[in-house]
Amino acid sequence: MRRRPGGRPGAAGAAACLCAAAVVLAGCGGSPPGAQASAGPSTPVTGSSEAGAGSWRAESSGTGQRLYGVACLSALRCEAVGAAGTIVATADGGRTWRAQANPLRGSPTPLYAIACVAPRSCYVIARPNTILVTHDGGASWSRHVLPVGVSGADLTDQACLPAYAIVGRPALCRLGLLDIACVGAGVCSAVATAPSAYDNGTPVPKTPHAAPSSIWLTRDGGASWTRQSIPPGVACNGDCQSGLYAYPLEWITCLSSGLCRAGGGDLVDCGHCGFAYAVLLTRGPGQPWICAQSTVMCAGVANPGRLVGKQGPMAASFFRKVIEINLVGTVLVAKAAAYAMSGNTPNAGGKRCLISCACSPGTT
Repeated sequence: MRRRPGGRPGAAGAAACLCAAAVVLAGCGGSPPGAQASAGPSTPVTGSSEAGAGSWRAESSGTGQRLYGVACLSALRCEAVGAAGTIVATADGGRTWRAQANPLRGSPTPLYAIACVAPRSCYVIARPNTILVTHDGGASWSRHVLPVGVSGADLTDQACLPAYAIVGRPALCRLGLLDIACVGAGVCSAVATAPSAYDNGTPVPKTPHAAPSSIWLTRDGGASWTRQSIPPGVACNGDCQSGLYAYPLEWITCLSSGLCRAGGGDLVDCGHCGFAYAVLLTRGPGQPWICAQSTVMCAGVANPGRLVGKQGPMAASFFRKVIEINLVGTVLVAKAAAYAMSGNTPNAGGKRCLISCACSPGTT
């Protein structure tokens, strides 16, 4: 929940947790950094899946650096990336890992995400503004800097972070290049977010302008990258000003057919508070990016209130207002959006939409 300046959530707000309904065709959030890697003996771990039972074995990565992402060229050959420009590779299905030399090895730069395509091509996100590329299985890497509007050590929007009442979440308010996905060995797209993507107090200008988030496409194996045109903002449904609201782009996924989706979301401070989320879609490399589905649900009040205060018992009308806006308003927006999306073509899992309700933990 985003706190309004000078305010704090009160007891009345706790009676009806403020939920922001984000209705999307398909979505997945960027994962926060992984756990610290540590060397040690292999330990079998029992697990299961819908396809049947199996086992997992922990292996030493050979590095003490934090690892953030992994991708595979085959069942045996995989690459993992992490802090301090770390790249480690395995050629035996993960039993042994070796460090790979690259232009950023030993630097403060975190290697945050990786996408690989057989037989020997991998692309690595080096935050905030660099992409490393190999087409020889990691024997050599080229370095490409993109003008994403973020440079240096600016990995988090510090102006955005204090507005959240949620603490201990390093994945909030992330800046720069954040994810990458490939259609083929020579065709990939990366997403990036600039600080203004989190400035959601007022709608974006109505005059033509570039969106604060960006998608970058290469069709020549990473030698050149072109910024793609994307929607400048998402519409607001609820207690907001009219207009479009900025959104971050935090994840992207692509199929070999050329279909790609990208998305991200942020809390919105628009009179009360809410949540802006967008899922963008393109049918192929160079094709237009459009909103597959997006919504901003901007309704909520969390004024302080006590059951019994200096003026006597809490007014019933005060509590009814909280319920009407926070609970009833959320349901009304959700049902309208769900109806509008009921005619969508089902995805691979048979789903036409997803309604997500994000509540703030720890608010009282």
